Amino acid sequence: MESSACFEIRRAVTTRCIVTLAPLWCHEQVRAAALQITAKRGFNEFTAQEVVDTLHAAGSSYAESAIRTHVVSRCCINAPAHHAVRYDYFERVGHGRYRVL
Repeated sequence: MESSACFEIRRAVTTRCIVTLAPLWCHEQVRAAALQITAKRGFNEFTAQEVVDTLHAAGSSYAESAIRTHVVSRCCINAPAHHAVRYDYFERVGHGRYRVL
């Protein structure tokens, strides 16, 4: 398995999410995991730990620290700009809580 393997979310006829592995960058994996978590839960809120757990359960080889960095900083629009490349995927809505944009 490549280090960039992760989720693609596809909708089944029964409206369940089906998770398949595909080569993706860390930020793409993190976004897909967040989408899966919020779809399964029914409301748009998640934690970094839920993303870590989801990715590792699916076989992602990215380190926990890399996944957390993407959730709380690189992919969060209201986090300080500490990275040259950022993605506007999430917004922090409370202590340790994020929502998908």
